[in-house]
Parts: sequence; structure tokens; C-alpha cells
Amino acid sequence: MEVNPAALALASEEVLERFRREISTVVVRRLAQVSRELSATAPAALRAEHTATGFDLQLLDN
Repeated sequence: MEVNPAALALASEEVLERFRREISTVVVRRLAQVSRELSATAPAALRAEHTATGFDLQLLDN
């Protein structure tokens, strides 16, 4: 896809929002398709027999 930068610079906010939404939709659909294709030939996931210990997660104040 090619987009003329000058035309994009002149576009209204409504057009820019629509452009962003359409681009996002295309990207998500393509990623979903790649995910389906990769998962079709990937080995099955394995469940871990052991869990990691010694990790303590905390929320920090900003």
C-alpha cells in the first residue's frame, strides 16, 4: 500500500481516523491469518511439569 504523504497531511481528522481504523483492521486480519497458518503446522503445546519458584511480583508506585 502506498500513501501520498502530502495527501495524508491535508486529510481531515475524520479521514485520518478512518484510515487508522482500516489499517488496523488489515494488520489484525493479516496477523490472524499468519497465526492460523503457523499453528496448522506447529507441534502441540506442552504443559510444564515444574513451575518457576522464587519469583515475587509486586506493583510499584510511579
